[in-house]
Amino acid sequence: MRLCTYEDRAENLIGIKLLARSLARHTPQAHLQITCPVADEAFTTWCGKQQNITLLNRAAPTHNGWDVKPALLQGLLDDGC
Repeated sequence: MRLCTYEDRAENLIGIKLLARSLARHTPQAHLQITCPVADEAFTTWCGKQQNITLLNRAAPTHNGWDVKPALLQGLLDDGC
């Protein structure tokens, strides 16, 4: 199972960490793709230590803000999910 999320507010990265840890604990087969243009070195390092995360440290392809998730989902669908 692949999941995706997007965060462009540095002050909310703790929520992404909680999401990732919760998935690892309760749904260990899930893999989380995080798109985060504001990922700092500490967050990038933390993500690198998690087995269930792929961090894309860039902006979403064509959208940002509240309407970014459909574009991210489309990307996963295009990749065969």
